[in-house]
Amino acid sequence: MKPDWFLERARHYLSWMQEKRALFHRFPELSFEEWETRKRVLEALPSNIGEIHSSEKHAGLWGCWKGKGPGDATLGLRADMDALPIEEDAKDGRSYASRHKGIMHACGHDVHMTCLLGALHILKDCEQDWGGELSFIFQPGEEKLPGGANAMMQSGALDKLKSGPLLALHVFPEAPVGTLGFRPGPYMASTDELHIQIKGSGGHAALPKGMTNPVMAAAELTTKLYELPNTLFDKAFLPIVAIGKINAPGATNVIPALVQMEGTIRCLKTEDRALLHASIQGLAKEVAQKHRVAIDVRIEKGYPPLENDPEYTLAMKQKAQELLGSSQVLDLPVRMTAEDFAFYAKKAPLVFMRLGTASPDGRNQHSVHHPAFDVDPECFVYGAASLAWLAFSRLSMPSTGEEMK
Repeated sequence: MKPDWFLERARHYLSWMQEKRALFHRFPELSFEEWETRKRVLEALPSNIGEIHSSEKHAGLWGCWKGKGPGDATLGLRADMDALPIEEDAKDGRSYASRHKGIMHACGHDVHMTCLLGALHILKDCEQDWGGELSFIFQPGEEKLPGGANAMMQSGALDKLKSGPLLALHVFPEAPVGTLGFRPGPYMASTDELHIQIKGSGGHAALPKGMTNPVMAAAELTTKLYELPNTLFDKAFLPIVAIGKINAPGATNVIPALVQMEGTIRCLKTEDRALLHASIQGLAKEVAQKHRVAIDVRIEKGYPPLENDPEYTLAMKQKAQELLGSSQVLDLPVRMTAEDFAFYAKKAPLVFMRLGTASPDGRNQHSVHHPAFDVDPECFVYGAASLAWLAFSRLSMPSTGEEMK
């Protein structure tokens, strides 16, 4: 089948996809609370698409579907379902604005679900022409540690994905609608939470003699934490250590006895992550000794770095060019944001893509996590068609899938 057919079918489903996206957007649910969202996804699935599973422990939904035509390769498609604790700014009067106060699909997960549902309907329309096994995943809890990916794998969502790859797309308001972006190799960072407590004696600000001052220790530690990646690494994409919160509950003339700090650690490489964690602990000991305070550092490990499989990513990029045209397929820069999609690398080679969502007239360019975030409705055509075409291109091949690599 020719790529244009997939774009035509996606346009056929455009009004239906807009309705589904509006429904998801009106009734967002926070991480690990997506029970009603799961019901809506289930209702929107095509009929007779093989095994469909769910869990009582989490709100995820997954399935495995074998086509009726040639080919016996495997491939997976994943969408996330959760929203963010953000109050939507709907000054433009959008009819589909969130009806759940303080909750919004500000990261585009409603778009991801819609595109995957559209792709499944397109693949249903041509199931006589592909014969491989498609694993599809609607995942809860992407936005909140520990993330829902591990729960999905523990539930068996990828048990039938024998040789991969696993694909996902994410909205990208930095790019125009009609585009799709790829990056082979390291793409997104790990994310670890940094929690620090500094204990000293505190006291009167005008009587520093004999005092151990946790504020001074916090100031020096903060500065040195920001500088730490530069001292440890010499590379193009440096890890990041950032402090986003410092709580020193003193007064103009009161030095508190306790200072609390919180921050983030971002790395593109697992080996850099281990070295940086150890170096942070060592730096804290040095500062504690210098200022005669006690410093406790707790690092809560989050998502690992997201590394796209180089061969599959390049192969999918080539197929995307057949669908959209070479000028519409972008080379992505590294991002120091994080994605729990990275966990799935335990089970499958990954291809994480970016779907352009900005309108040609300059609208819909608000960043993700912004209260006015929205997408150009045409993005559903390109998102659904891309997922369906990329899946079809592999699932209609022999299981070796050498043509795709």
